[in-house]
Amino acid sequence: MSNNVIKSKSFIYLFSKIFAALFQLLSIYLFTRIFSTEVYGDFILFSSYVMFICSFVFWWHRLSVYRYYHKFKKRYSTFIKTSYFSFYALCIFLIVIYLFLNIFSSTGLLKVSDIFLLSILASTFRSIFDLNQNLLNINRDDTFFGLNIIIRPLFFLGVCLFVHNVFPNSQYALLIGFMSSFAISSIYSSYYIQRNTGDGSFDKNIIKKFISYGFPLTGLFFFDYILTSSDRIIIGYFFDSKMVGIYGANYDFIKQIILFLVIVQGLIIYPEINRTYEKGNQIELGNLMSLNFNLLIVIILPLSIFVAFFNEFITSIFIGDSFNYSSSLLIPSFSFMFFFWGLKIYHFDYVFFLREKTKVSMKILFFGSLFNICLNLVLIPRYELMGAAFSTLLAYLICLVLSVYKGRSLMRLNINKPIILKTLSFVSISIIITFIIESMNLHIGYQILTFILIYSLLTLFFNSVTLKNFLKRFVF
Repeated sequence: MSNNVIKSKSFIYLFSKIFAALFQLLSIYLFTRIFSTEVYGDFILFSSYVMFICSFVFWWHRLSVYRYYHKFKKRYSTFIKTSYFSFYALCIFLIVIYLFLNIFSSTGLLKVSDIFLLSILASTFRSIFDLNQNLLNINRDDTFFGLNIIIRPLFFLGVCLFVHNVFPNSQYALLIGFMSSFAISSIYSSYYIQRNTGDGSFDKNIIKKFISYGFPLTGLFFFDYILTSSDRIIIGYFFDSKMVGIYGANYDFIKQIILFLVIVQGLIIYPEINRTYEKGNQIELGNLMSLNFNLLIVIILPLSIFVAFFNEFITSIFIGDSFNYSSSLLIPSFSFMFFFWGLKIYHFDYVFFLREKTKVSMKILFFGSLFNICLNLVLIPRYELMGAAFSTLLAYLICLVLSVYKGRSLMRLNINKPIILKTLSFVSISIIITFIIESMNLHIGYQILTFILIYSLLTLFFNSVTLKNFLKRFVF
C-alpha cells in the first residue's frame, strides 16, 4: 500500500475515535446522572462477565485472524471463510455449554444459567463486531471501519435513553443498549466482508496456524481479564454494586480519556508494523517501533499527568455527584495505570505478537494477575476503592517492567531517553507555571490553558521531531 493512501486515510481513524470518545464521555456524563450507582454497578458486573467469556473463548481467535491476514492475503476468500466458520464453531461451543448447564443444573442454579445465556449473547455480539473491525482495519478499509466506530456508541446511547424513557423504572436499559448496539453494528459489516468469498473453502492448515499461535493467547487474555476486572468483582464481593458503580464510572471515564489516543495510534501504526515485519525489513521495523514509543511518551505521558493534576475539575464536569466518592484519589491512580497499560499493550506486547512468543506474555500476565488478586484481597477490605486502584496500578507497573525486560531479549527496542527527559522537564515547567497562575487566584480555566500552552510550545520548539515524523509518514 502506498504512503499516500495511508496518509489520506489516517485522518479517518483520528476523527472516528475522537467522535466515538466524545460520545462515550457524553454517555458517562448522562448515565452517572440518570442511573443510580447500584444500576450502573450491576451493568459493570455484567460487562465483566461478558469480558470473561470474550477473553476466554473469542479473543485468541480474533488476534490470530489479525496476525495472519497478510500471510494468507493472496487466498483471501479461503482465509475469510475459514475465519468466520471457526468463529461460528466457537459460538456453537458456547451454546453446547449453556445447554449442558441448563440440563444438569438444579432449580436453584437456573438463575445463574440465565445470566450465563445473556452473557453468551452479549459476548457473541461484541466478538463478531470486534472480528469485523479487526479485518476492516488490517485490510485498510478505513471508511467503513471509522463508520462502525461512530455508529456503535450512537446506537448504545440512543437505545439506552429510549428504553429509559419508555420504561423509567427498568434496571436493564444499559444491558439492552449494550447488546443491541453491538448486534446492529455487526449485521452489515459481516455481510460486507463475506460477500465475495463464495469461491473460498475451509482450510484446516489455517486453523492449525490459528491454534498454534492463538491457544497461548487464551491464557494470556484470561490472565489479562483477571488483572483488569478482578478488582470490581472483589469490590462487589466485599461491599455492594453501588461501590462497583462508583469505581467503574471513574475507571471507564479515565480509560476513555487516556486510551482512546493510544488506540488510534495503534490502529494507524500497527498494520504497517505487521506488514513491515512480514516483509523482513528490519530497519524500517525499528524505525516504526521507535516512532510508536516516542509518540506514547510525547503525547500520552503528558496527557496522563494533566488528567491527574486537574482531576477535581475534570470529574466535577463529567462525573455525577453520587459517583464522585474518592474521585480525587482514584483519578490520579487510574491516569498513570492506563498510561502503563497502554505502553505495555500498544508497544512492548507487539514484540511477543510479531515473534509469535505469546507464551511469554501469558506468563507475565499470570504473574501480574496473581499479584493483583492477592493484593486486592488484602487492601480492598481495609482501604476500599483506593485499595483496588493501588493494587491494579502496581500490578500494571510490574507487568510493564517485565514486558520491557523480556521484549528486549527478543527484538532490539530503542528507548529514547532524551525524549523522555525532555517530556518530563516540559511537563514540570508547565506545572510550576500553573502553580504560579493558581497563586494569583486566577480561574482554573486559565490554569488549564497555561499548562496546555506551555507544554505545547516547548514541545513544538524543542521536542517536535517525533510529531513531524508521524505527520510526514501517516498524515501529510
